[in-house]
Amino acid sequence: MALPGACVGDQCTREERERLILEHLPHVKWVARRVHQSIQGRVDLDDLISAGVIGLIAAIDRFDPARELQLKTYAEHKIRGAIMDSLRSVDALSREERRRTKETRVVRSGLEHRLQRTATHTEVAEEMGLTPSQYAKTITAPGANAPFPLDAKVHQADGVRKFADIMPDSADSRRKKSSQRRRSEIPFPAPSVRSMRKPRA
Repeated sequence: MALPGACVGDQCTREERERLILEHLPHVKWVARRVHQSIQGRVDLDDLISAGVIGLIAAIDRFDPARELQLKTYAEHKIRGAIMDSLRSVDALSREERRRTKETRVVRSGLEHRLQRTATHTEVAEEMGLTPSQYAKTITAPGANAPFPLDAKVHQADGVRKFADIMPDSADSRRKKSSQRRRSEIPFPAPSVRSMRKPRA
């Protein structure tokens, strides 16, 4: 028995699809909040909601109204599944980071015992078979707790560089650089927003 107002996958118009997404969005947020509380906020709530929306869209696309099942019931299964999949991917990354962090400490300890002095970051990276940038990611991962000053010297094939120069750019840093580049390309001062406003009648 088809449910009133339900549509199936490609049979949904864009408007119907958007209506169903908006209609069930509060339920996505409810499921995401429940999961967020259960994991004690280890993952950002907005990320869980985004994953849940992906699950909701999959449910809408695959829902068969001929089955005696409400879309809300079917969607909750997909929403929760998508959120749990996103958590598993985050946890897998965290496990890898924890493994490499532990490996770094073991290698450093063994190297310093052998050298009878404090090992340099370059020496530890070489001992682990990592490039300077890979090593930088490892020791700056959450929970690494390894001090690494940005002005520390790192030896590379093309010479000595600062640690800050080989660090991968953050999203904020990339946006800032992009903004600075755009401003430098403007041949004359850009008009202010205030000067562009139309005078009131």
